[in-house]
Amino acid sequence: MNTIDPDWSHDHSSPKAARLIFLSKSLSLQRHRQRAQRALEGSLNRLSRGKRILSAADDPAGKGVVSSIQARLGSRRAALRNIEDALSAASVADGGLSEIARNVSRLRELAVQAATETLDDDSRSYIDEEAQQLLNQLDAAATNAIYGDESTLAYPGVDVGLVIDTSGSMFGEIERVKESIVDFQDQFVTARHNVKIGMADYRNPADNLANTVLQTDIGASTLLDDLDDLVVSGGSVDPYAALTETSGITAIEGQNDPDAFSFRSGAVKVLILITDSKRQADLLDGSETQSDVGDWLAEESVQVHAITPPSVSSEYSTITSLTNGDIHDIGNSGGSNIPTALDDIATAIIDQLDQADPRTIHIGIEATDSIETPFPLDMSVVGLSLSELDLSSVEGARAALDLLDAALKEVSTAQSKVGGLQRRLDSAMSTQVTGQEAESRAVSAIEDLDFARESAELAAAQVRHSASITAMVQARALDEDAARQLLME
Repeated sequence: MNTIDPDWSHDHSSPKAARLIFLSKSLSLQRHRQRAQRALEGSLNRLSRGKRILSAADDPAGKGVVSSIQARLGSRRAALRNIEDALSAASVADGGLSEIARNVSRLRELAVQAATETLDDDSRSYIDEEAQQLLNQLDAAATNAIYGDESTLAYPGVDVGLVIDTSGSMFGEIERVKESIVDFQDQFVTARHNVKIGMADYRNPADNLANTVLQTDIGASTLLDDLDDLVVSGGSVDPYAALTETSGITAIEGQNDPDAFSFRSGAVKVLILITDSKRQADLLDGSETQSDVGDWLAEESVQVHAITPPSVSSEYSTITSLTNGDIHDIGNSGGSNIPTALDDIATAIIDQLDQADPRTIHIGIEATDSIETPFPLDMSVVGLSLSELDLSSVEGARAALDLLDAALKEVSTAQSKVGGLQRRLDSAMSTQVTGQEAESRAVSAIEDLDFARESAELAAAQVRHSASITAMVQARALDEDAARQLLME
């Protein structure tokens, strides 16, 4: 059976039919050339970038898998940074613990030496002096084992500044403070928080400048003696200026040397205002409000408690509220409620510290991949219950041996916790590195280019592209000849 060539099934002698054939052939050749051009460009792009998948159109399923794996790889890199930070913190803690262990061991040697009755009092006092220096160094080692902004070996210190109104009728109130300040301090010691207390008084004498006088800086041992030496005097008061000055925020107008407390770095800063008076003078710029003062203090992370009569408490309620403090009733009969008020303040501060969230580290890529660290470990003098260490007597030295044995046990326990954390972090790092390697290989297998195969594809694409161009040139020449013949007919 004869087949009919479709190209000859029409009348080719018609000019219109000829033009249609020329157009069809031209479009077909252009399509082949464009296809070859795209193949050539795609091959060159893949070779230049070394990737098989340049867009989702190249491999939709593969692109989706790669995007998912790359997100996991980014998360693993972040987890590794977390682990490295935690290892650094653990290393800081480990170094501090080694120093603390040496100091406690030396203290025990001194205690054994001082426990013998063959020493005279002078020799024993020299031993005690060295012991006190070692305790100071132990405290420094704990508080200075800092990573970031926080110590790894000491609970946050609490620095309390007593700001006492000494004008007019405050004699009885000052006596109540003297009677209760030791119990106030002991609450922190019992809760194993390192508290330091300072004191300033304020009033407005005739020169109108020395509104506040720093009597005892934070932690000075003369606090009780300075409380005994407080003298009430006449004159109006400016408690707002007293708070801003003693916190170090601003100086009293015209005073070049503000009496600010030297708060320790990283300590919880507390001011306790004790007054029975409203604000009676203005030593600031005159435009500030109670809210302004509260905002300034809060910005400097100063917590303010006020012990006042209910009749004047509104003068301080906004300040205390803005700084997370509270108002406490001073009581009648010369400040009868001051011991209770101080007790309540200590309890509130300790509760705040104890409710702080434990430090955790996120060591993986899932929501549950967090571990709790032992930090902060309380290896300060207070935390190790060595505050009362006294080697100046035989009895004190012998009692110190039990205290130091307990301290050594706590230090050893802390070292084991830090060591365990380091081992776990090392393991977590290995897990993340192994996962990173496996997922990187998976991405490479899906996305990376087979250069040998792609080079062959490039060569083929180049041949097809050249052939399509040659065919188009020849077709164009034939089309022109055919067109001339039609015109001549």
